[in-house]
Amino acid sequence: MSLALCVDQIVGLKEDPAKRRLEVRTDRSGVLWIDLSAAVPVNVELIRTAQAEREFVVLRFETETRRVTMAVPPVQDCIAYLGDRKAADRLVEVAALKRPTGLFLDKEHPRFEELYALLSQAHMAEREGAQAVLAVLPGANRVEDVVVIPPPKP
Repeated sequence: MSLALCVDQIVGLKEDPAKRRLEVRTDRSGVLWIDLSAAVPVNVELIRTAQAEREFVVLRFETETRRVTMAVPPVQDCIAYLGDRKAADRLVEVAALKRPTGLFLDKEHPRFEELYALLSQAHMAEREGAQAVLAVLPGANRVEDVVVIPPPKP
């Protein structure tokens, strides 16, 4: 079973009481679904709030079935430091301004080049107010997905 972890905005929800499922339409991951009768429930309230307030949410889902297994708030912050991608270490350091612990981007991540470019873009525009929305599992320190929020226009 392959899992994906993505930063998304919820664009629509549709409940099917007969199947005890909630269809979740997102801006980046497409149509996903939540099993409302699962033994370990997904935080549906977080998803509903994220949709109502047009906020980002991190969704972990099975790539084959599209079933959501977890929903958590993202890390949204300015990127204060981004390590050298050409360093010998496998992990590239990422420092968020308001986060007391360091984050890392794994060079073996299948989307490393894309994620590094997005982090670099957010880091370069940090002085103008750009922020990065990061998918990081609770208790973990690996960046799995990135969305850049451009600086506000004057």
